[in-house]
Amino acid sequence: MVCGVTFNIKRGKWRADIGVDGKRKFLGLFDTEREAIEARLLAETIYGKPRWGNTENSRIWLIENDMALLEVFPDQLALIDAKNIERVKEGRRWEMLGQYPYSNDVKCHLHQHILRMKGFGHTIVSDHIDRNPLNNLESNLRVVTSSESQFNTGVYKNNSSGVKGVCWNREMRKWQAYIRIDYQQQHLGLFNDLEDAVKARENAEKQIGFTRVKPDIEVITAACGECGYVVHSTSKGARVECPRCYSMVQLRPATPPLRIVEC
Repeated sequence: MVCGVTFNIKRGKWRADIGVDGKRKFLGLFDTEREAIEARLLAETIYGKPRWGNTENSRIWLIENDMALLEVFPDQLALIDAKNIERVKEGRRWEMLGQYPYSNDVKCHLHQHILRMKGFGHTIVSDHIDRNPLNNLESNLRVVTSSESQFNTGVYKNNSSGVKGVCWNREMRKWQAYIRIDYQQQHLGLFNDLEDAVKARENAEKQIGFTRVKPDIEVITAACGECGYVVHSTSKGARVECPRCYSMVQLRPATPPLRIVEC
């Protein structure tokens, strides 16, 4: 969520505001969150309160396996394909906006820019298979409907079973299985055993053609002991050079270090 952008439940639209000289200035109501964010960012520039105050461009480092690391301000690194370096450079400066890297130059998120998804609206969306917003390899991105994207979410903290779509029904004292299709919840049954409820959920997923895809590449992160910079790697046991202070960061004991070249 961006400061100054809220959802107006009564109107069913996104509202944008900005504080100017101690007073809140109304910027308008918008059909999509993206339009409201763009209005807020434009107002910040006009009224001298730029969110993107630093003009330093994001740096990119080429690493092994035809991949590259993109600097995402203030202190993150995103993984991209080497073939997409020139396209990503169109964004010049990338910053974290909520959970995702965003560029005010191209006015979209990193994964949307890579897949050329800008302006598609909310019906068709791009999705991170491993749910890691910093892993923007094309093999980890896919184009799905917004309904299908809801299946690829984690388990809520208050989930009583540890399995998505299965919960404990206190009133009936049984395990309840359910699934959401097109934002409508469908009841799959009540079960005495948790295993039966999980199977019912898995069968429902298979019937609608959903399969849980495991990422081909595991992204490992570690904080540099010298400067605290968060370093990303796809190699277990790698020692990676920190892009900020150039000290070596040990991710897990023992494989050859990554070769990093700044682009």
